[in-house]
Amino acid sequence: MRSDIDRLMAERQLDAFIIPSHEGEDHARDYITGGVHASAMVVKKQGQPAVLVANHMEIDEAAKSGLEVLTFDAFNQTEILRQHGRGTEQAAQALWARMLDTFGIQGRYTLYGQQDIQATLRLQSVLSALNNDQRHLVHDQTPTVLDIASETKDAEELTKLREVGQRTSAVVRATRAWLGTHRLNGEDIVDASGQALTIGAVKRFVRQQFAATRPGRRRRDDLCPGA
Repeated sequence: MRSDIDRLMAERQLDAFIIPSHEGEDHARDYITGGVHASAMVVKKQGQPAVLVANHMEIDEAAKSGLEVLTFDAFNQTEILRQHGRGTEQAAQALWARMLDTFGIQGRYTLYGQQDIQATLRLQSVLSALNNDQRHLVHDQTPTVLDIASETKDAEELTKLREVGQRTSAVVRATRAWLGTHRLNGEDIVDASGQALTIGAVKRFVRQQFAATRPGRRRRDDLCPGA
């Protein structure tokens, strides 16, 4: 359960963890935020509530988590990019140093999430360069703190699971009904206009149906660090 996270962090001697911002689906971020549709960064210090850092377009959505929400403006991102140049390692190091200092990240901290592997490697290089006597980026064990915490569910989490199950069931029913509008034509399955059904079309329909059950997801802008 999420209420076990602080205890598990203490057992692992983790003082904080960060889930970097990115626009893809992320089970770790969804777990902490309760599944809000924002691509925000998550910062969690042991013994303190998690904090989200979102772009301006996602502030309202991120706030649905009930967590404190900041924007990247809180770290003078625009000035840092102007000084060091967009996309440079110097800019990334300066921005992450500012964020770590602002959040007061001390001791041992780690990263969670499902970011692109190349983006993760770049971020690990940036953060490792910022290691000092006060803070150090470390690896968590397997299973991770979040893996263990998510093995059991509280009442809110069980409600979320039931909602996901209901949405999935609705998509399955809609897909079955849509497939029923097609017919066999020789060796092909075609729609009413005679257009052959493809695997790509089925995947596209399913994605559209799932998207319809989760309105409001927006893309982050290209200024979010760690990309």
